[in-house]
Amino acid sequence: MIYENSPGESDDYPVGLFVLTENDEFPIKMISNPMPIENGENISYMFLINGLVINFKIEGKGDKEFYDQIKIKENNTMDVYIFEEKESKDFLDNYLNRKLRYKNTLPNTR
Repeated sequence: MIYENSPGESDDYPVGLFVLTENDEFPIKMISNPMPIENGENISYMFLINGLVINFKIEGKGDKEFYDQIKIKENNTMDVYIFEEKESKDFLDNYLNRKLRYKNTLPNTR
């Protein structure tokens, strides 16, 4: 598809973005290894890069309603879901399969 300059249909390989809400109790400034997610016949990969979660669906036609909400649209727009603080914590706990918490002892540099 890249070599032929043919992007295909938006349902072929949908991509979605999610943003985690920053908080002093848990780290979001990290880059994680790609994580495969298998859900029935669907296979996708998630990457966490400094609070931005990128989801690439590479196989399967299920979860169409979900991906229709988050994928890049035909008109070159994309809806990005922003997780609230609790959703961010829950997502990180599930994504990393552990709970990471820390106390921010560094001065606030925001």
